Amino acid sequence: MQSYDEIIEFDYNNIEEWKTFVKKELKPLNHEILKLLGVRNYFEQLNQAKFIMKFRNNENIRKIFLGGIDDNGTYKSNSLAKLYRNTIGIFINTKLWVNLTKEEGIDPLTYISCKSKNSTFYEFIKNIHDFIEDLLNIVDENHTRINEVEIENILEDPKKIVGIIEDLFPKIVRITANYNYKTFFCLNTRLIPKRYLKFAYPSLKDNYKELSEFLGLKNKMELKQHNSNTDYIILSHKENGFADLLYRLNKLIWKYFNKTEYNSEIEEIANVLAPSFGKMYNYSNLKEDFYNKIYPKIRGTIISRCISIRDEIGDKNTEFFDCKVCKNFKHFQTSHWINRKVYELRFNLLNESLEEVKHRLYYTQSWNGNKQSKVEIHDQEELDFHNFIENISSCLFFNVFNIEFNNNSIKISKT
Repeated sequence: MQSYDEIIEFDYNNIEEWKTFVKKELKPLNHEILKLLGVRNYFEQLNQAKFIMKFRNNENIRKIFLGGIDDNGTYKSNSLAKLYRNTIGIFINTKLWVNLTKEEGIDPLTYISCKSKNSTFYEFIKNIHDFIEDLLNIVDENHTRINEVEIENILEDPKKIVGIIEDLFPKIVRITANYNYKTFFCLNTRLIPKRYLKFAYPSLKDNYKELSEFLGLKNKMELKQHNSNTDYIILSHKENGFADLLYRLNKLIWKYFNKTEYNSEIEEIANVLAPSFGKMYNYSNLKEDFYNKIYPKIRGTIISRCISIRDEIGDKNTEFFDCKVCKNFKHFQTSHWINRKVYELRFNLLNESLEEVKHRLYYTQSWNGNKQSKVEIHDQEELDFHNFIENISSCLFFNVFNIEFNNNSIKISKT
């Protein structure tokens, strides 16, 4: 197996490279985010009288709230006002505005106020900002600041928000584990046997103590190996340490670019942006893209005697785990079950051996579509715990599993 020392494009032992990443890549990204947050904050700080005055006297302010609406007050597909609403969450009641302007003797501004909401995009960039601020603290870098002139420049030319967001998305995407080896390294260390990590990164032994302190790596579990004086150590992240923050930042970005959750909002934002934005990033599911490349490396992995990772994992209609026992399971309702899926595995751990496998089997009844579940328990031929960990090390390395240890049980679920 080729080690990652021969693949990755940075010296992971060099702490200055990690600091430079925060200062040169994350801090500038944070600066752009703060411009957007600053515009929202500007309007939230205005009282009603000041908002009315600025709205009445400044055409550019009106564009932020009315740009691209039709005669009914409905946003057009490429509406600038809709972009401001969908991104930083500021808006007015446009339909009320249009109706009031049609009434004689009524000043619409008497009934109109600036509203704000926490759109998904706003929450997204606000959380990115918070993560970056915490990382700046760790590397002892001054926090990002913006000045009033930068906010005024956007207010004087509201369309500038288009360029800011257009540049923002590619920068955000480039810090994910899909494209950034520093983030990839933090994903590798989320939960991993120390010996496997050093096998994947041989040079790690040269500076492990200093690097682990900087990144915030910790020993999650230590077990004595049979017939050995050597501890078997499983590593993880300290809460709010460097690696933990970068790992969770990656997870946040993956979630936002999940088609099923937020794709409609990204589509609406993309309608106002350049066509190239939509083509490159609008329909990309980053997490799915990442694991589609990983699955060939772990397909068929044996977890225990009866549980393995499906060989046909590329088929989106199949579930992740495969149970040999349940494959042959006979039941009077079996012929009526469809979409049988194994979602979660629990192992009983006694005397450092896996002696029982329990998992929950979810299924859908074909005759009525009702979703049901049942617990399956299988006797397990004794499997040494250390061999079990060795079996799943590659899956842990790529953060395919969530694994939880609780007394004498182990719970495994897909990330």
